[in-house]
Amino acid sequence: MSTTPQGAGIFLRMPDRVRGPFGTEMLKELIETGVISEATVVGDSEAGPWTTLGRHGLAAELFQPKSAFRLKATEFHRANTASAPPMDHQEMIRMANQGSVGPKKGAAPAPRPINDVEAMVRSTAAANVAREAPMIFVPRKNRRRRDFLFLILVGDGIGALLLYTFRHYPLPLIGVASFMGLYTGAVTWIVWSVMGRY
Repeated sequence: MSTTPQGAGIFLRMPDRVRGPFGTEMLKELIETGVISEATVVGDSEAGPWTTLGRHGLAAELFQPKSAFRLKATEFHRANTASAPPMDHQEMIRMANQGSVGPKKGAAPAPRPINDVEAMVRSTAAANVAREAPMIFVPRKNRRRRDFLFLILVGDGIGALLLYTFRHYPLPLIGVASFMGLYTGAVTWIVWSVMGRY
């Protein structure tokens, strides 16, 4: 059985080459993941001497038995004994209908303790209201009608100019008149339905 000096590592002889040195913590991780086992050939130096990990001096430290998880013994308390009087189901029904011990229905709830922060906020708000002047909201002038009339006059003015220009050509005349109708309808819908009051 070989031993390893304190602070030195263990070398593992693997099929392809010797690997190491590995410390105790690394060896424990390799054992937990199943990379090495008690049958793995190890040595204290890269040249040997070689032995199995199960026969090495650190085997007791590396292969500690896992503690079994056990539940504590179950303890039962017998509530109904032969000497106890028999249960009266009428008494059980009467007790169930009485309800739990607590405030009666319709009774006022117990007063809540005053929260200091809540009281401070309320007193501050009341003091601010007393100091501030009442707010007077002056409605702003609605500019929607002005903008609508401007857009209609400009757009339909351009359309009227084009109508006058193409008055002898029926096809462009129909196109300009159609555009004017679509433009007027679209502007009316956008300004009065889609947009809000501004």
